[in-house]
Amino acid sequence: MSKRIARLEANLNAQLLYRTTRKLSLTDAGRTLYHKAKLAQLAIQEAENTVIGYGENMKGHIRVTAPVVSSDLLLSTAIAEFCKKYPEITVELYITNRLIDLVEDGFDLAIRTAELGDSSLIVKRLIDSQWVICATQNYLNKYGTPQTPAQLQNHDCLIYKFDNTSSDLWPLYEGWC
Repeated sequence: MSKRIARLEANLNAQLLYRTTRKLSLTDAGRTLYHKAKLAQLAIQEAENTVIGYGENMKGHIRVTAPVVSSDLLLSTAIAEFCKKYPEITVELYITNRLIDLVEDGFDLAIRTAELGDSSLIVKRLIDSQWVICATQNYLNKYGTPQTPAQLQNHDCLIYKFDNTSSDLWPLYEGWC
């Protein structure tokens, strides 16, 4: 213990204790440090007491951003259920196909329909979605029915593109079309 105190005194460049062979007593610097440390400890305890129970009795405000396709397909029911389960939490839902910077724009959560690039954000996969390739009967009658993915290159293909980073290619099982 005396080595730790000596190291602290060296770091602070101040003597904290008077030492005799029989007792230790605080110097003025030691009393000041003790008083300030005690106040800091009380502030930390008060801060901890303020948030104890947040996990059990969740409350507050959450800002969420999501693309249009996710809001239509998934979020309305999920958010309604969430709000019913946690009535003391308000949810602000911002629907946009623009990729929002969560930190810069003050959002707590983002629903994305693509891979997240290199990021320090925490990522959790919610669902795996599958896209389907379909055509009207009139189109197939006019241009023929493709039998392999490679044959799609000869057809007019629509791409769901919601931002400048989306690909102009269809990701298919055996490669790209």
